[in-house]
Order: sequence, then structure tokens, then C-alpha cells
Amino acid sequence: MFSKTCLLILFILLVSVFKQTLVNANESADTLQSLIREGNALMIKRQLLNYEQALKTYQKALTLEPGNSDLMLMTADALNHIMRVKTNGNIICINGGTQDNNENKAVWAKLAPEALRLSEKAVKANRSDKKALLTYAESYLYLSSSFGILKAIFKGAAEQYKTNANALITKYPKADDALGDIYMGAFYAIAPWPLSSRKKARKHFENALKLAPESIRSHYYVGLQAFIDNEYNTAKKEFYFVIDNPCTQNSEYDYCSFMKKEAKKGLSKMDKTSR
Repeated sequence: MFSKTCLLILFILLVSVFKQTLVNANESADTLQSLIREGNALMIKRQLLNYEQALKTYQKALTLEPGNSDLMLMTADALNHIMRVKTNGNIICINGGTQDNNENKAVWAKLAPEALRLSEKAVKANRSDKKALLTYAESYLYLSSSFGILKAIFKGAAEQYKTNANALITKYPKADDALGDIYMGAFYAIAPWPLSSRKKARKHFENALKLAPESIRSHYYVGLQAFIDNEYNTAKKEFYFVIDNPCTQNSEYDYCSFMKKEAKKGLSKMDKTSR
């Protein structure tokens, strides 16, 4: 049997270990919160370099708490911001085409799988969270875009894409300047026959504009669809709005200059046509 002295020494050792464990836990928690604050501050600053640094910061934080669904969402959101800037959010160009060139596909193929994996876990942790649904939908957009539109449709990605868009339309119709309607309108605008529908595309774009009248992206897409349909008076009005007004602070901010350039191209094309 242990003597009283041995028991006392053992007790002191256990208390010491327990105290050190608490100290380590507190230090880890402090480090985690510090990293989160640092990452959030970088995201607020916008710009690609800040997004990339924020991503590294969130990834470092995840190593401290791998099961933290909030951190997963922050990391996925940072990945989306990076893809959004590098590939202009894969918005439809003035010629009616997408931006799924080889360079952009490489960006999506590299970053989108991790963004989707993390955002999917965040959605499962809180299925009604607006940011989680937005982040998951955008991640899925980039992953499916990495296949190219035809291959994505053959892989069945189109149905999940529409499910994601409809979830936003139903639960958060005004979220991120009516992004759900923008996603759905874009699908009908660029999908091959028989999935495409100019009428449905226009309906969703116009609804997005009603819900987010200050959104440059909403005006751009209404103008783009009018341009495609040869309704040049409407197209000119919307494109001039795009050029003359600032973007909102939502996701469109990250490719604002690209939309303005495309709007100018559209106006130039219409000027040449009218001569």
C-alpha cells in the first residue's frame, strides 16, 4: 500500500498535470480566437491577397479545432472568395458564353472540392444557416463549372445546382442580392437545349432586380438577356446603369470591374449594329 507521503506526492503531481492541461487549453483557445479575428479582419479588407492570407489563417485555426463547423464555413467562404476573384464568379459574358476556359477550370478543380467538402459539413451542422447555404451553393457552382457545362449536365450536376438555387429562393430570396434567382436565371440562359429557356431566364433575372434594385449584377443580367433578345433599348438602359453606379458590398463586389467592362462591350456592339 502507498504511504501517506506517496499519496500526497501523487496528488500534487495530478494537480500539477491538471493545471497545466487547463493552461494549455486556455492558450489554445486564445490562439484560436486570435486566428479567427485575424482572418476576419483580412476578409473585411477585400482583395485577392487578403483573401489568400485569410485562407491560410483559417486553415491554421482548423488544425487547432478540426471539428468546428463555423471554422469550416469561414475556410470554405475564403476559398470561394479566391475563386470568385480569379474567375469573375463565372458570370455570363456579353457574348452569352461562360468563363470555363482551361485556366479557370484549373482554379476550380484545385479549390472547389475542399470548399464544397467544408461547406457541406457546415450545412449539415446547421441546415437553416443563410451563410452556409450561400457558401455551399457557390462552392457547388465552381465544382460543377470545373467539368464544363455539358459534362456537368451529363454528371447530373444540373439538378443539384437547381436544388441549391431553389433553396436560396425559397428560404432567403433577398440573400446576397437575390443570388438564388441569379443562379437559376443563369442556368436557363446558358444550358443547352432542351434545358435552356430565355423566358425563364428573363423571369428570374427580372425578379432578382425587383428584390435587389441596387445590385449591379441584377441590372447586368437583365441587360444581358435583353441584349441577347435584341431588345436594345432595355439593354442600353441597364448597361448604362451598370457603368454609372457602384457595386454593392456583397459578392458582386469581387467582380464588379469585369461586369462594367462587359457592359461597355455590349454598348459598343449595339452602337456598331445601329450604324
